[in-house]
Amino acid sequence: MGGIDAEELQNARPLLRHLTHLTFGPGHKLTKDVLLETFLCIPKLEDLTVFYDNFVNGNVDNPGFLEIVRGAKEQGLPKLRSIIIQHQGIGTAHQFSDFFTWIDALSARSPLERLEIHSDDGRKSYFDHSILETLKRKQLTLRRLVMPRVLVRREALLLFLQTMRLEELRIGVDKPKVKVDAGKLPVAGWMMQSASVYSQGAR
Repeated sequence: MGGIDAEELQNARPLLRHLTHLTFGPGHKLTKDVLLETFLCIPKLEDLTVFYDNFVNGNVDNPGFLEIVRGAKEQGLPKLRSIIIQHQGIGTAHQFSDFFTWIDALSARSPLERLEIHSDDGRKSYFDHSILETLKRKQLTLRRLVMPRVLVRREALLLFLQTMRLEELRIGVDKPKVKVDAGKLPVAGWMMQSASVYSQGAR
């Protein structure tokens, strides 16, 4: 879906209830709260690909957004296994914090197996480890984690990996670029099949 606004989406929501796979591409005019409310109306959703456009979020009422987040964590999407997000316009620490809160709400009650976060404009998140805290709660299911423009501290990453059973990892760290031997990463006794850890550099 693309080129759709909030009013059109409101009318279309009853038609979405039985979907298991959904793609929202670029070009829509939907704010983060509207997107979240819409996805919560699709209880059978298993696979979601979405373009998160922060440029349209300027007029979002923050208390209202947090109320939707609380509701999302209570309701959840019990079948959602795959989330692929392409984003643009996220540039500040506060904006990334809101973005990671949005992901947390979206996946709160989901048996998430795959999460990919791709930056359309190349912007990076610097050392906001809240996304790792969210994903620790998915340690029994999460197998593929791809977010090369999310930069984390090496120590935080190693602690995170000790609790996980990832099979594929792509992430940024605050150390010189290295080729990682996946078999030597501390991944809770689990054999990781593919690992790429990139230095994104400090600002």
